[in-house]
Amino acid sequence: MNWTAKQNNVHLSFSDGLGFSGVYIAVDIGIRSNEESKTSVVDVFELSKNLRRDRHGIVCTLEHYNFIYQVN
Repeated sequence: MNWTAKQNNVHLSFSDGLGFSGVYIAVDIGIRSNEESKTSVVDVFELSKNLRRDRHGIVCTLEHYNFIYQVN
């Protein structure tokens, strides 16, 4: 993983766009969804399912899923 921060912008680069990229995307979507809806509930299963529908393998391990659940 490579990352740079310039003027409060963060750029993350992962090799294949799967795995941890999917975790980062899911966490970002979950946090934004939580902020917009003002609820404390994020359906991590549905979120992961929708991401996998669009890109197979994006959240691919139990470790990834658990991390997303714990953060959101």
